[in-house]
Amino acid sequence: MQKLIFFLTLFAVSQTQGQITTTAVKKPQTDMVNPKPAKYDSLRNYVGNNVYQYIGQEFYLRPKAEMLRQYGYEDFYISTDDEHKLNGENIYKCCESFNSIYDELAGKYFEVLEVIKHPKADEDNLLYGSKYFIKLREKQSGDIFFYRYDSKSIEEVFPFTIVGYFTKAKKRYIGKKYLTKGKNWIGEGPMTDIETGKVVSIAQGKVWKCIDVTIEDKYFEVSLVLQSATGEKVAIGINSLKSDHFASEKF
Repeated sequence: MQKLIFFLTLFAVSQTQGQITTTAVKKPQTDMVNPKPAKYDSLRNYVGNNVYQYIGQEFYLRPKAEMLRQYGYEDFYISTDDEHKLNGENIYKCCESFNSIYDELAGKYFEVLEVIKHPKADEDNLLYGSKYFIKLREKQSGDIFFYRYDSKSIEEVFPFTIVGYFTKAKKRYIGKKYLTKGKNWIGEGPMTDIETGKVVSIAQGKVWKCIDVTIEDKYFEVSLVLQSATGEKVAIGINSLKSDHFASEKF
């Protein structure tokens, strides 16, 4: 009898030890509206998934090329309930083509107050998981509203220039020298001097010095102003420069 009890006890212990168990672990308490982000380093204007880095930054809404102004600005809302846009009732400064009126917003500055997950992100992550609302305050009027941001979008769609990025770009690029590669980085026609309108030479190996960083008023992109030894001046967008296809840094 004692042997039977011993073997039954041993069997029960072995069965218990052989079972896989799980242990509940409490999820960390985080602020789902504004989790602490890594510090914005001002090296990139569009940060993709790192959208929380924008909190506290200052945005400048770039003007648009003249042919695009009639369509206004997309994705500006009075509230985060962006699904109800009947008659433009939720659009901030409505309406041009059911977008915000161009002249009401172009060239203005905004403070980023919060970054908020899309209200439907939890119920439909595939459709809304990459979308956020950036809560903005227009610096002149004090108006508070929201910009719908998609972290899977492309930089060219992002309509703002971050003031910190622009300031750092000036420090990074002014004074550097570049070699052109004989290729035009704007359109099909010849490159022209930004002050005189005259055709300039962008021959391969020609040396240019960056004398300023600006937003040129044709395509409204952040650009380097390059000057040749003979005083010619051209503007090349920073994104074009990054490709190393039209000009490269002279070391």
